[in-house]
Amino acid sequence: MVQCRAKIVIFTGYLTFCIILSLAMSVAIIISSYRLLTFATFLCRFCYLFNRVQILMSQAQIDTLASLFNDAIQTLQSDGTLPADWQNNSQITRTKDLSHGDFASNIALTAAKAAKANPRQLAEKIVNALPENQDIRQVEIAGPGFINVFLNA
Repeated sequence: MVQCRAKIVIFTGYLTFCIILSLAMSVAIIISSYRLLTFATFLCRFCYLFNRVQILMSQAQIDTLASLFNDAIQTLQSDGTLPADWQNNSQITRTKDLSHGDFASNIALTAAKAAKANPRQLAEKIVNALPENQDIRQVEIAGPGFINVFLNA
């Protein structure tokens, strides 16, 4: 079975929020305002829970995408484009810029040598072999062969 490693990139807005929250807690401690301290504690707990939910949602989406890419790889292995013994060591990550999609994969770049093909052309074959999924709005190829995935809202 083809395996896919996933990497989660935490989003910077969350970190900024936590820094501001830490400052608010410091001010609350300094002025000893019980209500402000209680509110800051509540926000910290909310922030933590929100982050956990985001990570779990991201991981579920990455797992879904990994499964779709695995199906595409199996299709390409069965038609001889990729060797049957090729092991998938690619990554699926959140993009830093949303104009590049929600997630990106380097699967075509990692498979190009085994397929003895241009990574961009291999990316086109992988995209064409991807099964339909209602969660995916658009898939596009960027640069030398990255596959960017845009999810439905």
